[in-house]
Amino acid sequence: MFGYVRPQKSELLVREFEEYRGVYCALCSRLGKEYGFAARLALNYDCTFYLTVLLSLAGGERLRFSRGRCAVNPLKTCVFFRGSERELSAAAAAAVLLSYFKLRDDIADSPFWKGLLYRALLPAAAHARRRAAKKHPEIDGAVSRMAEKQAEIERSGCPSVDRCAEPTAEMLAELF
Repeated sequence: MFGYVRPQKSELLVREFEEYRGVYCALCSRLGKEYGFAARLALNYDCTFYLTVLLSLAGGERLRFSRGRCAVNPLKTCVFFRGSERELSAAAAAAVLLSYFKLRDDIADSPFWKGLLYRALLPAAAHARRRAAKKHPEIDGAVSRMAEKQAEIERSGCPSVDRCAEPTAEMLAELF
């Protein structure tokens, strides 16, 4: 479910990569503020890419950045993107919601002992999901429908890659 989008550093200018990292760090910061420190584990390149697309679609002024301390490594200073609260909040909610449903899918797909680890993480993820769903019910609806359709397709044992990818494509269409 995650890990398909990665920045290709060799193709980016130094300034572009710094801006990308600033957006990544801002999303990490927002996850911590809205959903707690543990929610930072939901941070991934896929949701960072989603945020960059949202920012591009919003248009408007040039992105603003400022320096600050990293919450995960306080000895390190980072460049943080500042502004566009709505887009930051939506991307943070998407990260939390996608992580919750991925955790549920991992529980369903895992053997008992490995599933215990995932089950131990589920209450915290469920709490973060409730908070995200309250702030962004449209994102929660899109992601939960995608997860239901995906589980149904997995149960049916469908061999078609296109049919397996369709729920994710429909979810992305709703999110944009």
